[in-house]
Amino acid sequence: MKELAIEYVSKLQNEPIFKELLALKNTIDEKYKKEIIRFKLSEAQYSEARKYESYRDDLIKIKDKFIQAKTELYSRPEVKRYFELERDLQNILTSDFNEIKNYISNKFTMNKIISIK
Repeated sequence: MKELAIEYVSKLQNEPIFKELLALKNTIDEKYKKEIIRFKLSEAQYSEARKYESYRDDLIKIKDKFIQAKTELYSRPEVKRYFELERDLQNILTSDFNEIKNYISNKFTMNKIISIK
């Protein structure tokens, strides 16, 4: 069984979608370092501020800063393409997983989404 899993992962790693996803990840990490840092910091600040929102007068300002940083990063063409490929890969994995479940038993719930994160 372990050998089949290793074979599946190896096959998946050689797929063009997977290779493009990895290439985009590297490109995004290098090209948008500042935007990623800004996004992560504003996300952390917003998360922390929400814990104490009743005591924070600046929650809306912090939220707007977070939204702006997220929009700036997520509007980049490489990032859009990355998420598109990630969804496609997720669909492939879900389809393969459901096919495996179908071979094992018809008692499993089908089309259940598994997460790759």
